[in-house]
Amino acid sequence: MVPKFLCLKRMRMKFRNKLVIFGAAALLVLLVGLVATRFCVRVNLREPKVRRLMAELRGEPPSLVEHWMVKLELLEPRDDSEIENDLKRLGRAAVPPLVQALKDSDVKTRRVAAEALGIIGPDAEAAIPALIEAFKDQDRYMHSRAAYALRDIGLAAVPALIRALKDADPEVRRSAIFALDNMRWLPPEVVPSLIESLEDENGRVRARAASTLGYFGTEAKDAIALLLHTLKDRDAAVRESSAYALGQIGRESNDVVCALIKAIKDRDSVVRYSVAEALGSIGPGAAPGTPHLVPALRDEDPFVREAAAKALGDIGAGAKGAVGALKKALKDKEERVREAAAEALKKIQARE
Repeated sequence: MVPKFLCLKRMRMKFRNKLVIFGAAALLVLLVGLVATRFCVRVNLREPKVRRLMAELRGEPPSLVEHWMVKLELLEPRDDSEIENDLKRLGRAAVPPLVQALKDSDVKTRRVAAEALGIIGPDAEAAIPALIEAFKDQDRYMHSRAAYALRDIGLAAVPALIRALKDADPEVRRSAIFALDNMRWLPPEVVPSLIESLEDENGRVRARAASTLGYFGTEAKDAIALLLHTLKDRDAAVRESSAYALGQIGRESNDVVCALIKAIKDRDSVVRYSVAEALGSIGPGAAPGTPHLVPALRDEDPFVREAAAKALGDIGAGAKGAVGALKKALKDKEERVREAAAEALKKIQARE
């Protein structure tokens, strides 16, 4: 999904002298520009929280800060890269005032401060404790801003995030696992902590822990036993993530294939879809699942039917018993299902 972005006008100001200003003074000017209603903010228009934010901004009268900026001399608007470059040039010098801004009474300032720390990246390592603390902010949107900032700071944030997985506050644990799940790379050393989080009382933590474990593939094989348990979790999101993880981790496990075969009849269509995909990820080793994927070709959900057809194709020659059902699927009312069935037939017949 490619998010749509709404651009509000970014501003910058020029001081009368030509000195290059660093540290808190330069950062203050930058923050003022960020919180001004014309600053260009990247947002996903499909999210209700963004629509709400945009409505608030559009209905907001010119602020005193904006008025103050005009008096300081306003220059032409700047694009995203210029603002980001300014922050990166400031680097560590920008971190102390940004950390202070995370505690500002104005929620927009707090959000912008978190985003700015993420832009600075690894040089903002000193802000890690404050960003973890931001998981307790009364503004729930701050939690994701802080999580993304920690992600962009990188591996230096991992130890603090692992400790946060044991915090008494469920929102802190949820935000910590969210940050870990969004990391661009994670060391295998986090696997034991993620396995522990599979037993968290919060369903969202369990679901994120499962999906993050899937990232490690067979390196997380110690998680299989608990994932087989969470595949039966009361929370559908946990079952879905567990199926995905098992498809990545348990490719050489008969127990995993057997468990997924049973789960293909889950009452939730999203879980059934994830299970079919997991069997496809396992590939030829999931051949025993062929008779159970055939009924899924008639599932009421077209996405499940499509996933079942693709899984049969990935199983290959071991799914030759599904050829008849796949030929019937060529007449499915959904084009995506017909295309998946045709491709599956090619794969099965090519491997015979």
